[in-house]
Amino acid sequence: MSVSPLATRWPALPFVYAGPILRKVTPDSVSVWLVTKTEEIVRLRVYETTNGKPSSGSLLEGTAKTIAVGKFLHVVVVTASPEGGQKLQAGKVYGYDLEFSGGRTLSSPGILTAKGGDLTSVAYPGMSLPSFVLPPGDLNKLRLFHGSCRKPHAPGHDALVTLDVVIAASVADPDTRPHQLFLTGDQIYADDVADPMLHLLIDAGVSLMGFGEVLPDVGLPHGEIRPSKRGPVAKDHCAFTSTEARSHLFALGEFASMYLFAWSPLLWPPDMPAFEELYPGVQRRTGRGGNAGLIPTKEYSTFQSQDPALRSFAQGLPSVRRATANIPTYMI
Repeated sequence: MSVSPLATRWPALPFVYAGPILRKVTPDSVSVWLVTKTEEIVRLRVYETTNGKPSSGSLLEGTAKTIAVGKFLHVVVVTASPEGGQKLQAGKVYGYDLEFSGGRTLSSPGILTAKGGDLTSVAYPGMSLPSFVLPPGDLNKLRLFHGSCRKPHAPGHDALVTLDVVIAASVADPDTRPHQLFLTGDQIYADDVADPMLHLLIDAGVSLMGFGEVLPDVGLPHGEIRPSKRGPVAKDHCAFTSTEARSHLFALGEFASMYLFAWSPLLWPPDMPAFEELYPGVQRRTGRGGNAGLIPTKEYSTFQSQDPALRSFAQGLPSVRRATANIPTYMI
């Protein structure tokens, strides 16, 4: 099965590609990160909530303009500050909303979903908006969650999905709800990249940046150095020392896309690339002497390991997106 290019799916994608991810939160500041299709001035408003519904007036407010990384890739961190000097307090649940040009908000059509009005991708049942709580005054009640690196083709399931379950079960209780998330490993791997993942990133990078990139010294478009074939370039031209460089990221668009694929389900295609699309002309199995029969080729063994791991990772991303929209998230 051939994967449809991102360029053909792009018109149907919502305005916000990735996020909102809640970042630094203090009594007098709240920061939110997101990625948008086009240039935008984003306004962040923070509200106190009662029974899951926001108060009539915002407590904190702030605006920021997106930064263009590519033609169709714009990033912003917007920080809200107190209105009238009032600070946020422990023991309360706060909600936030984002406003875009034309008075559109997170619930408007085309922002998070095509139809609008549905905030279930970023807000929990019983809450009208994505929400958060501050750490409690009693540190014995502090609930910290910790994670390390994000490697989409790692064995096992994405443990960060568990955080979504925990928040959902305690979303209205500021004491038992998780207060902060710390991720102290690599947000992405640039060297140890799955072959099917690089295939998607090459396509997405060109679509989002609006152009392809020619690699200096190598003199080739980055897309011509296919998945599983990048080791010699990484070693001989780049002097990289990684021993896992067969599908190393090279182009800026590939790096940017990798971050989006790590944190958002929106750019992932409906299905993954087939083996024949990744390795043209390579057989899945080969014979090796006498009656030994057919055994998997090296490429097919790799594919059999990476393909199901990536599918599992992608399946958990909606939960990861919702969780990180609702807890202060600190990364290195």
